[in-house]
Amino acid sequence: MSDFDIRQLRAFAALAEHGRVTTVARALGLAQSTVSEALAALDRAVGVPVTIRSSGRGPARLTAAGEALLPHARAILDRLDSAQKAVAESTRTARGHVAIAAGESISTYVLPPALARLRARWPTTRFSVSVEPCAVLMDASLWQPFDLRLFLSTCDGRTGRAAKPGRVVAPGPALERHVLAPSVPLVVFAAPSHRAARSARPIDRTQLAGRRIFMTDGAGHVHALVQRFLQNDRVGPIAIESTGTVEGVKLAVLAHSEAVGLLPAYAVEEDIRQGRIARVPIRPELPPLSMEALLPRSEAQHPAAAELVEMLRAGTGAALRNVS
Repeated sequence: MSDFDIRQLRAFAALAEHGRVTTVARALGLAQSTVSEALAALDRAVGVPVTIRSSGRGPARLTAAGEALLPHARAILDRLDSAQKAVAESTRTARGHVAIAAGESISTYVLPPALARLRARWPTTRFSVSVEPCAVLMDASLWQPFDLRLFLSTCDGRTGRAAKPGRVVAPGPALERHVLAPSVPLVVFAAPSHRAARSARPIDRTQLAGRRIFMTDGAGHVHALVQRFLQNDRVGPIAIESTGTVEGVKLAVLAHSEAVGLLPAYAVEEDIRQGRIARVPIRPELPPLSMEALLPRSEAQHPAAAELVEMLRAGTGAALRNVS
């Protein structure tokens, strides 16, 4: 029995609890084939079958060997969980540093509440945030010196569609890519005196031809997305101008009465609510963005960085559902 591993024991204990491989796969977040292979490998390691899996609708049953193994498997898993908690607690009290790189809108509007909670949980760890352009954040060859990167992307690069929340295919063998929020709306807005802002009817995207359109970046995924969106109707020259910052976009729009700005919804919702700027409904709507993270592979992750990813995935999704 020297060849079995923790994954096999975890699948076996879960099967004893749930009864069906499909349910175990959902509970463990694994493919059904992965669970079946782990159980088959456990049978080979033990030397005899430990479960009898029904070919019909009935649940799996433990063999005599499985009944004998189950309490030991559960004890091993319990000890492992205790060890992981002890290591996490010792790491939490140790001094450390987590370097985060993020797009400007994320660092300003998304990170601060999550980091406030994380600093309370990791009181001796220093968290530093650097604002970086999209090209740096998404370049897998430029990992150091960041423990975590946070950025807005246009879609799942493999399918062309927005990815689902969770871990997805990484851009390099040393990185993990996570989708934190799969649908971040892009908002077109203007000064409250803008004609389109005073109208209840959406304007057609062709009406943006010839107008100044302010964004934070002059290049990158979001810039390319807007260019493609507007050029679908061959609306003519598109005057997209970058301001470098979110606040710069808002101030530029207020300084040019006929201009519009484009920013993620979370960056403008409070200004719209206070009446400082006004949403400009547009037809068709701009495609949404996705908020994503890049981490080193599991063995190289700082546990606080991984915890921040989970915190942002839970909190950002809820916050975006409340954006008007």
